[in-house]
Amino acid sequence: MGHQHESQSPSAKIATSAVQVLHEYTGRGPTKAKTTIDESVVTILLADTLTTGERTLVDHGHADRVLQVRYDYQTTMREELVGIVERELDREVIAFMSQNHIDPDLAVEVFVLKPGEASRQATQPPTREAAARTPINAVGRQANATAAPMDSTLQRNLPPRALAARP
Repeated sequence: MGHQHESQSPSAKIATSAVQVLHEYTGRGPTKAKTTIDESVVTILLADTLTTGERTLVDHGHADRVLQVRYDYQTTMREELVGIVERELDREVIAFMSQNHIDPDLAVEVFVLKPGEASRQATQPPTREAAARTPINAVGRQANATAAPMDSTLQRNLPPRALAARP
């Protein structure tokens, strides 16, 4: 299995490792897991997470207690889960959030990543040389090729003064 784990994508490695951690702590791991990795956020969506005992408690009106126990598991597993993401992505996790849902039986683990070098560069203003190469639009402002057009719903909800000031 070690060779198979090595050939997996980072998202698959994170999902597999998270399922293993949940299994170690609860005695049963989820049957489905999917990891989504974004520039600043990693999300693991888990399905079919409840144990037989937890399902029995839910069936007898104790869903709130099951959610509390799941919260306790998540705070206990926090360091291991954060360690998995940091190790696989070589990025620091600056926040971790976790939530369970009873029906449907789902859980989500969310990891916010410390901004990396690429994202820091994207938020810095352009150098004079880069600005000089940026085309100028009809009103004398530098064109921003990365700006998305304003959503028409948002446009309808803005006061007329805000629209007039928009380039």
